[in-house]
Amino acid sequence: MSRNIYGNIVSTSHPYWDYSEENDDCCVGLRYTSKVDVNSLKIKQASLRIFDFFSTFNQLCGLIMVILIGFFYGNIDGSYYWKDINSTTLTPDQERAYLNLHGLAVIVGLVFFHGEGLLINRHYRHEPRLIFKVYQVIFNLVALACGGFALAAFVVFSNKQTDYQYYSFQFWLLLGVLAIYVIVSFVYLFVFTFPRLPKKYRQIIRPYVNAMNLITFVLASVYSILSNALYINKYVNKQSSNICQNDGDCVTNFEYVMNFGLVATVLYSIIVVVQVSKPSWSRKVKNI
Repeated sequence: MSRNIYGNIVSTSHPYWDYSEENDDCCVGLRYTSKVDVNSLKIKQASLRIFDFFSTFNQLCGLIMVILIGFFYGNIDGSYYWKDINSTTLTPDQERAYLNLHGLAVIVGLVFFHGEGLLINRHYRHEPRLIFKVYQVIFNLVALACGGFALAAFVVFSNKQTDYQYYSFQFWLLLGVLAIYVIVSFVYLFVFTFPRLPKKYRQIIRPYVNAMNLITFVLASVYSILSNALYINKYVNKQSSNICQNDGDCVTNFEYVMNFGLVATVLYSIIVVVQVSKPSWSRKVKNI
């Protein structure tokens, strides 16, 4: 038994030991010894309402981000076709298909799924640990797979350019993000999953690992925003005509699609950082 934030003695194994339903004005938990501090209760409930609002708005921004940026790269010249990487007869548009795939993989994997992996223990605050652990593993694996694919597509594209080789800042930033992400994922796997270190060591390591994971997400978001902005500047703004795949159906001012996608990316990233950084929104009962 333990005393929760309202001063009531409850079992820490109870999934709602730190939480009160809105209609529960008298007591919290399995057993109680005192009245609930109504002011504290209202503050707690208001905080959770803000969390719900952020979660809804965050999911909306994430979907808009993926849809708009995916639409942009899918309709720009080159689209999503994976051409023969050994071919020497590819046109510039066909070569840019690798860059389009790279942009899609980054936004879907390293930004969206990575962000959802960070938020999963916020969304599943009181469910059994197995649920959010399974989702977290799935999201992280998808994010890593997309990141690896994005790096491969970027390397293929770079090999076909004479002025876009490995000294580019984008390449090294992406490589650094993936390296940190892989290290953090392995630490999560071998330190917190199997074989686990003793609990006292896990408690010491966990804040640093969580911080590195959040830093990786921020760097991935910065990379996505930077690379998409550079794409617009290099391939869209300097064109005298529309460069959609089907010119007859090309959207007027096509770069605005990406611009709104970038705005959604910025909002999504900021909200993820806010939700992850607020301690009261984290999972309270956690056997790390």
